[in-house]
Amino acid sequence: MNSPTISLNGLSAHAPPTLTLRRTILLVAAIVVAIQGLLLLTASNGVLHGSLFDPDCYMHLQRAYRLMTGAGWPTAADPRINAPFGYSIHWTSLFDLLLVLGATPLRWLGEEPHAALYIWGSCISPLLLIGALAVLAWALKPWVKGASFLWLTVLVFTQPQFSGSFLVGRPDHHSLVMALLIVQLAWLYAYFDRRAGFRWTCAAGVAAGLQMITSVEALVSVLVVAAALAFGWLFCRQRTLATLTVYLLACVLTMAGWLVLTQPQDFFHLAYDRISIVHIVALTCGGIAIAALAAADARGWFEGRMIRSAAALTLAVALSGSVTALWFPDFFRGPWPHLDPVVMTWHRKINELQPLLPTDWSSTAQFFAQLTAPLLSIPLILSRVRKGSQPFLLPSLIGLVVFGAIALFQMRWSAEVQAATLLPWTLTTRQIMRSPRAL
Repeated sequence: MNSPTISLNGLSAHAPPTLTLRRTILLVAAIVVAIQGLLLLTASNGVLHGSLFDPDCYMHLQRAYRLMTGAGWPTAADPRINAPFGYSIHWTSLFDLLLVLGATPLRWLGEEPHAALYIWGSCISPLLLIGALAVLAWALKPWVKGASFLWLTVLVFTQPQFSGSFLVGRPDHHSLVMALLIVQLAWLYAYFDRRAGFRWTCAAGVAAGLQMITSVEALVSVLVVAAALAFGWLFCRQRTLATLTVYLLACVLTMAGWLVLTQPQDFFHLAYDRISIVHIVALTCGGIAIAALAAADARGWFEGRMIRSAAALTLAVALSGSVTALWFPDFFRGPWPHLDPVVMTWHRKINELQPLLPTDWSSTAQFFAQLTAPLLSIPLILSRVRKGSQPFLLPSLIGLVVFGAIALFQMRWSAEVQAATLLPWTLTTRQIMRSPRAL
């Protein structure tokens, strides 16, 4: 008698029905918990012995503790940072708020503030990963579902920089940044499959705004999303410009709302290392330029005219960038245009800020440790994007190019590369295992 056959893309016709989305998410959560538990027991993670991942985690918990105990937030300076002058870190205030909100129920159960923050802080990053994967499971239903998505969940932990953001005992804002990036990528995948309408576009814009609130370096993520939608309009002839306008508007409104709620007195204060009027104006200029293009496109001005469309898109980007540069000349110098040279020297010694470009044996080993999966995914991405059969891989291609270029100069950006190529890496491994030449 023939035994039932099981494929990686859910279960075959000879096996039980494909897993429902709800069961898939529950199994994803179980896999994440199991792997995290295994790492907790076998790796050098000291969370069970009262030790967190790194000093940044303690800084987060310290700021959350000050908020819980009424010491002021987010403008009050912490005297224990940059003593004796103190220092106030604004850009991670959203993550610190999540720490407080999650630890508060534990206080109701009788835990002291320190213990409540430690327990919740140790768990928050894996929970953010589960939440992000739940959204991704919905978005990838047509291509990766059931057993295939469980395989994708396992592959998450083969991506060191990305999965490292979600470790138990690492209450760090990077987990929130990565989770919000996954949410936006999930929306793009579903959008190109025509399953994500206006509400999902608004939600993605809010996610972008929250990512910007957490770290202004999320501007690069916004750029990747914008480029994917713009190229979808230019090369795939999809009506994506109006969607891009709504996405940018929702992002801007989220940032503006946060500033009004948390720092109304500093709304017009210029800052580059955290969200300010600078970033609101920059994205508003881009949104206006794209909205003008969308209006012209709706009137049929670019119908069947690739060169005119490309010229108009280039002009819109150039104009919005020029206006931003005229108002804020330091904008394109990055989030720290006036950084003290002493601090810059210190940055050169931080591991995650080192270049990933292979120049010696050590950097070559690090290069392949971080980028092997993305590099192996390139043939599949190029093949399917070139054929035009699956434009949903456009975000992966653009993310690989943009994030990958930056990662060559700063290793920490390899996490974004791994996030952007997680889907094609899953499809690549599935194709390899289905190949008759596979061992």
